[in-house]
Amino acid sequence: MERRRYKFHSKKKKRDHRLPAVLVIIGILLLSGSAVTFSRYVLQREEGQIATAADFYFESDYLKEGGAAYTVYTGSVNIRVANHDGLNATGADISYTIGEKGSAEPRTLKGGAQSSDEYDLSGTAGETKTIFAAAASPYQKTLSASFTFQDPGENTVYRITDQGYYLVLDLYIGAKVQDITIIYGADLVPDSTNELMAGWTSGESGTLSGLSPHAHYSLVFFESTLADHPAVGEKLLEGGSIALADP
Repeated sequence: MERRRYKFHSKKKKRDHRLPAVLVIIGILLLSGSAVTFSRYVLQREEGQIATAADFYFESDYLKEGGAAYTVYTGSVNIRVANHDGLNATGADISYTIGEKGSAEPRTLKGGAQSSDEYDLSGTAGETKTIFAAAASPYQKTLSASFTFQDPGENTVYRITDQGYYLVLDLYIGAKVQDITIIYGADLVPDSTNELMAGWTSGESGTLSGLSPHAHYSLVFFESTLADHPAVGEKLLEGGSIALADP
């Protein structure tokens, strides 16, 4: 009887070809899984960095991103730089410089709580000065503004300063004296301890009378809400009224 011969070596040969193919497939799957894990890790890091950057506050009353322009009639202006937006503060210290190009001075705003710095700028009529506040750490941000100094002559000039929880209205009376109506609206409360506003206990406006020429008056209005208010800066008095809120 003829014996059948089984070619075991053929089957073995087939198994030898399959094994590398299986390893390749497993390798592809492992690499795919690693890629997904790596992508997820990078995404988490990026999202974490965005969240951290969102907690960075570097603000000013006069200086703005993209720049701003003001006219100064009083010969000087006080610029405030802060590490908060009124409610939230930057957790880390902020290293920054402030001043004109070529003469900026280094400063630090302490983190962990609301803090601010002041920078005094002065000039003479006809001068224009540009001030930069540039944060370098923990993030970079630049604020700037140009200030043009002018002589107000005999006109009255007023300045609005936002101090976060209250507004300050400074009046610089010229040679011409007149009654001035202040429109402060429902969201601002006049400081009744100032005798000029002692009678402003109701309503949304009041009138200043009996002012002296070439005098300076400072009026405080407390904020009862977070409503928007006019931009800070100096302006010439026109029409006998000043609006701190929409009439």
